Amino acid sequence: MQKIFVAILGLTLGLSFLGAGTAQAVSSFLNTFNSVYGTSGTALDSCFTCHTAINGTSFNSFGADFHDDLGNAGFDAATALHDIEPLDSDGDSFTNIQEITARTLPGDANDFPQGPPTDSDGDGVPDSNDSCPGTPPNAVVDSNGCVVNVQPPVTNGLGYSLVTVPDMDGSTDNELAFVGVVPNGNVRGYIRDSASGGLINILGFPAAFTPLAMAATPDLSGNNAMELAVLAIDANGKGRVNIKDTSSGAWVNVVTYPDGFYPVAIAVVPDLNGNSISELAVLGLDSYDGRVKVFLNDSSSRERVGTVFFPDGYSPVAMTVVPDLSGNNIPELAVLATDANGKGRVNIKDTSTGTWVSTLSYPDGFNPVALAVVSDLSGNNIPELAVLGTDANDGRVKAILDDSSSRARVKMVFYPVDFSPAALAVVPDLSGNNAPELAVLGTDAKDGTVKALLKDSSSGNWVNVVSFFTLDPFDIAH
Repeated sequence: MQKIFVAILGLTLGLSFLGAGTAQAVSSFLNTFNSVYGTSGTALDSCFTCHTAINGTSFNSFGADFHDDLGNAGFDAATALHDIEPLDSDGDSFTNIQEITARTLPGDANDFPQGPPTDSDGDGVPDSNDSCPGTPPNAVVDSNGCVVNVQPPVTNGLGYSLVTVPDMDGSTDNELAFVGVVPNGNVRGYIRDSASGGLINILGFPAAFTPLAMAATPDLSGNNAMELAVLAIDANGKGRVNIKDTSSGAWVNVVTYPDGFYPVAIAVVPDLNGNSISELAVLGLDSYDGRVKVFLNDSSSRERVGTVFFPDGYSPVAMTVVPDLSGNNIPELAVLATDANGKGRVNIKDTSTGTWVSTLSYPDGFNPVALAVVSDLSGNNIPELAVLGTDANDGRVKAILDDSSSRARVKMVFYPVDFSPAALAVVPDLSGNNAPELAVLGTDAKDGTVKALLKDSSSGNWVNVVSFFTLDPFDIAH
């Protein structure tokens, strides 16, 4: 058991010691624990937090829960600690986070909080541990009760989004739907044929909001046409999703989000609550608690269906939905994020349980901007994840395709260096080789035009270019 514990901590913390190294591994874990919870010098700054004996050879119930979650957390100790906060490991009717906050041992049923601790400023940190009393209401604080400055995530800055919708003009080819701020300042959605580039429809959205991202949702209005769900921030900084019919342009629904929640990305998840209607998954950063989370809401009733949390300390960039990898017939949420050094990773969690499924990492210097799922290219019946970005090492714009389960590199598709990428969509095969196309939306530095560049995901060959706006008569008239 000692060797297993040391090996796991070695993966987690970069240590692989035995014997005397165990003390160093335990010390490193305690450093992580103390850093997360501000417990240095308290009763929890001890081997007994996770172990039944001072030599660390056996786990108590809290240590066992932490050990069991490490693999699910991608061998990240801080993430595993956050994952088990809601549990009551020792069965004393107090959650782990309640015990840690009260500085009682979460793995000892005989050690538990004696009544609710006093928290004079209501920031969630007891007065006995609060280094910064008098915190303003609704402020985000660290484990010492001191205000943390939560910055909104950085979006692509262009307000441009791209999704694929089924054929609307009878050509049998799928359409590309674009949403963004057009040159006259209006917010517009353009739907064009992915093969011919022909304009099929134009949708107008309120000028008083800033579009961030978009998803296509199954028909909600009963006319057998898909809807466009556009994630945006209104004039008051509040997140909302505006849903419009792709055919008629009629309003279908509006879903709003809490004050202080900074939205970044949106995806559509198959029904989770049993009413046969898909859910909207909205990724963002909550300024009230500093957590990165995904809100799941019914796309029709707007009812909150669930919330999935992702690691703190990362800036969320994009999100997509991956077909089930964990065997419970429920899809996974894949969240693209960057760490404090700008290094990209994709964290995959089960949509229903929030259980960790996989983590994919990307090279230093690669600046990711978008994420999409591509049907299997490697022959193992597992879809690939395509991450679009610009490589600072060579200046190239590329989509990196990795197996979503094994994380093996499958393919890289390159785009022009003078193209500024903003969004990525996957288009069913147009070139006849049964492999989908990757459509990269962005701005051409040569002429400033906004266009989608389509390349084959398997061969990397050019397939098409679809330009999205010169001002159409609709915009000139409005």
